[in-house]
Amino acid sequence: MFEYTGKILRINLNKNESWEEELTDEMIQKYMGGKGFGAKILYDELKREVDPLSKENKIIFATGPFTNNGVVSAGKNVVITKSPLTGLFLDCYFGGGFGRALKQTGFDVLIIEGKSQNPCYVLITDKVEIKDAKALWGKTTFETEKTLSSQGKVACIGPAGENLVRISSIFSEGRIAARGGVGAVMGSKLVKAVVVSGDKKSEVAHGDLLKKEVKILIKGLKESETTGNVLPTFGTSSLVNLMNEAGMLATKNFKEGEFEKAEDISGEQIKKDLIRGYPCVPCPISCGRIITGNIRGPEFETLGLLGSNCGISDIETLYRANYLCDAYGIDTISTGGTIAFAMELSEKGMIEEKIKWGDGKALIMLIEQIARREGIGNLLSEGTKRVSEKVGGKEFAMHVKGMEFPAYDPRGSVGMALAYATSDRGACHLRSYPLAEELWGDMDRFSYEGKAELVAGMQDMFASLYSLPSCFFVFFAFDKIGMKNYKRILKAITGEEFDLDQIGERIWNTTRLFNVREGVSRKDDILPDRIMNESTKIGKKIDHEKFQQMLSEYYEIRGWDEEGIPKKEKIKELEL
Repeated sequence: MFEYTGKILRINLNKNESWEEELTDEMIQKYMGGKGFGAKILYDELKREVDPLSKENKIIFATGPFTNNGVVSAGKNVVITKSPLTGLFLDCYFGGGFGRALKQTGFDVLIIEGKSQNPCYVLITDKVEIKDAKALWGKTTFETEKTLSSQGKVACIGPAGENLVRISSIFSEGRIAARGGVGAVMGSKLVKAVVVSGDKKSEVAHGDLLKKEVKILIKGLKESETTGNVLPTFGTSSLVNLMNEAGMLATKNFKEGEFEKAEDISGEQIKKDLIRGYPCVPCPISCGRIITGNIRGPEFETLGLLGSNCGISDIETLYRANYLCDAYGIDTISTGGTIAFAMELSEKGMIEEKIKWGDGKALIMLIEQIARREGIGNLLSEGTKRVSEKVGGKEFAMHVKGMEFPAYDPRGSVGMALAYATSDRGACHLRSYPLAEELWGDMDRFSYEGKAELVAGMQDMFASLYSLPSCFFVFFAFDKIGMKNYKRILKAITGEEFDLDQIGERIWNTTRLFNVREGVSRKDDILPDRIMNESTKIGKKIDHEKFQQMLSEYYEIRGWDEEGIPKKEKIKELEL
C-alpha cells in the first residue's frame, strides 16, 4: 500500500540479532499505524503479568501513514510498552524528526526485545548495528544527543532511565516521551539510545490531491485562534491563567484549584524571556519555547505540577527544574505530583524529611535525588502510588491506576473526571479532552449528563489520530478542518478508504483488553478520595452515586459489561 513500507524491524538483544518481518495489509487496514500498531503487537506478544522491567517486555517505535509525506502537525513518533509505573498498557509520543527518519530507513515499526549484556545504542541506517555505549552511560540526555546526533536522529534516556526510575522518560530534540516510565524500559534493556538515519522516499497515491488537502489543513490551523495565535504566542503555558480562573489549576497536591501567584508562572510571564518558538517538523503551530539561556521553556503541565502543585511561584526555579528533568530524563508531571505528595506527607508528619510547600531549593534537590535514586529520592522514584502503599496517605495520593494526575483539577470538569478514570494508561488529559466542550463550549461542566458519550467518542477519535499519527493540538482547529479533511488526506496518501471511527474504537478496545488481562476492571476506574470527598472554592467534589451511574452509562456505550469488560459481541463486531 502507498506510504507503508510493509516492514517491521525486530531487534533481539539477547541474541544480538535483527531481522525483518512483514507488516500485513490486514494489520494496516484494521490498525492503521502508530498507537494501533503498537497496541496490537503488544497485546499479541506479551504474556500476562510480565514484569515491565524484565527482558520479556518489549519497546515498540511505530510510525503511520502521515509520518513521511509533508502532512503538517504530524511529526510524531509513538512509543508503546508495558508501563513499569502502572503495570498496564502505555503509549507515549514525542515530536521532532525521529519518526520521519525511522520511516526513511525503510521500516514502519521497530520492536526491541530482550536485554543487552552491556550498555549499548541501536544504530539503524542502511544496516542495523548494536554499538557499545559504555562511554555514554551516566551521561545526560543533552550530552548523549550531542554525541550521537552526527549519526542521525536520536531518542535517548538520561541517568533516570538507567537507574530504572519508574517515572523516567525518553528525550529527542527537546521533545519528550514522558509518561509511565518508558525510559526505565529502555534502561532495563541497557539501551542508552536509538539512532536512525535513512534516505528512502515515500510514495503517495494522489500527489496533487494531497498538496491541495495539506493547504486546507495549514489554512485551518492558521485561522484557528488556538493553533494560529495562542499556541504560537505562548505555547501551552497559556493555560496557566485560564485554568486558575476556572478553579482547575492543581495547587498544593490538589488541596485547592487556585494559586494566588499563578500570574508569576504564566505564559504571559514566560513570554518576557522568550527567544523564539520552535516546531516539530513540519508544523506551522510552533508551540515549543526557547527561552533565555537557550533552554526549553516549561509546558503548562510542568508549570502546574512542579509549580502551583508544589506551591512554588519562582519562575527561575521552574526553569531550572524543567531543565534538570529533561537532562536526567524524568517526567515533569509525575515528578511534580510525587514531590507534592511528599510535601503533604511531610506536612502531616508521615515522613521524617522536612519538605515545605514553596521550597524551591528542596524541589531542585529532590529532582536530582529522584534521578539518582539517592536518599528519599529512591522512594519517590517509585511514583505516588507505591509511596502511599509504603508510608500511607492513599486518600490524598493523586493518581489513577498508578499514574499521577495532570495539572487539570477534575472537580471543575465532570467530563475530565471520567476521562481520567477510564484512560487506558492511567490519569491522562490526552486520551479525551471533554474540557473543550465544558469550559469553552455549550456543556455544563458540573453536569453528569452527556459526558459518557462525549468522553467515549473523544477517546476513539484520539486513538485514531494517534495512529496516523497526528498531534493532539489539531483537535483545537477542528471547527476549521475536522476529521473529513483528515480522511481526504489519508485517501490521497494511501489510495484507500479507512473507517477512522471503527479503527479508533478497535484500538481502544484492544488496550482495554490488554489491561483487563492484567486485572483491570470497574474497581480501577476510580478517582482518589480527595476528588470524591473534598470541594475547592470553585470545584465541586465528584458525587459518588452520579459518577457510578455515569460510569455504567459509559460501559453501556462501549459495549462492555458492568465490570468494564468488553462483551463477546463487541469483540466479534470489531474483529478482535
